[in-house]
Amino acid sequence: MTILEFHVRLRSKESYNLQVFTRDSSQPLAEAEFDYPLSFMSEFELNQLDHDPKDPVGRIARLCAFGERLYKKLFTPDVLRVWEEKEKASDFLVLCLRIAPEAAGLESVPW
Repeated sequence: MTILEFHVRLRSKESYNLQVFTRDSSQPLAEAEFDYPLSFMSEFELNQLDHDPKDPVGRIARLCAFGERLYKKLFTPDVLRVWEEKEKASDFLVLCLRIAPEAAGLESVPW
């Protein structure tokens, strides 16, 4: 089993730094930066992902679209390269997301 840790830290108001490590190393394998505004519109979008018994199919479509946008933010070419290398070399690959205290606003995002 291989565990990749994704460490997310606040870089500036709406910008974050991502470093990817193996669980047993302090040397980052990849690094990326991404923007994620924690604004009213983001909150509105997250609320649209909640369960809606009147529109379960629409919710699934919204969840898929949201997940795809989030994936594209995190899995830059360098991060994706590391992920694919570790996936090929391991029987079981685990992603552990660690959000730094100063980036706690990201905890509401449905990772």
